[in-house]
Amino acid sequence: MRRNANPIFRNMNNDMNQAMTSSVPVDVTVSTASWSGIALKTLLLVLIMIAAGLSTWFLPFPVVVGFLIFGGIASFFFVFFAMRSVKTAPVLSVLYAITQGIMYGALTFIVETYFPGVGVMALVATFGIVGVMAFLHSIKAVRATPGLIRFVFAALLMVMISSLVLFIISRVAQDLYLSYVDNYPLMVIVSAFLVVLGAIMLILDFNNAETIVQSGAPKIYEWQVSLGFLVTLVWIYLQVIRFLLVLARNRE
Repeated sequence: MRRNANPIFRNMNNDMNQAMTSSVPVDVTVSTASWSGIALKTLLLVLIMIAAGLSTWFLPFPVVVGFLIFGGIASFFFVFFAMRSVKTAPVLSVLYAITQGIMYGALTFIVETYFPGVGVMALVATFGIVGVMAFLHSIKAVRATPGLIRFVFAALLMVMISSLVLFIISRVAQDLYLSYVDNYPLMVIVSAFLVVLGAIMLILDFNNAETIVQSGAPKIYEWQVSLGFLVTLVWIYLQVIRFLLVLARNRE
């Protein structure tokens, strides 16, 4: 399996490499992972996340803000343990979908309060991106080449470093930070780049899922694959909503 920026797939790579080098015999009677199984589990997790997100829309605003904080903390622990234990992945994947739904449902609720229509457009755009990248992968128009993988790793490292630097600047040099935030062309370029990066990450995820299926991995690995897709999907949604917010702020 190729390296992947998605921590779920990266951890699965390590597990499968250990299993391949282990002297323990493989049970050939165990059902193996399939594309249909991955697709159904991914769809289930997405529907659970959407349902959890919609539930926050019927709550008072202060409660929604509380759920936003709770969802962020809880989902981190669920995905952290799910990617390290294939046996607990089914339960933890569902819990992750619920907490992420709460978190981003609350975020969308807040965004919709001030910028009506942005949340819905972000959701539609996210599924549009997933559909386009799935189609491109199916016709082999885009493949996860070593150069593409290195680009994604370098880009994610740059994003993490830049986020840390911006956080520090926002605390020690407010004027400099505001000059960055108010720079509309730069914000559009950065936001669009992050959306494109998320789309490229999907290509890497599809490639690794394909390897899981072709290698005959046990069917239980489908949950970790689906969780990996969900992590990337959430990333794309966050970047799309950020991009649309930049555009909406400029129109005002």
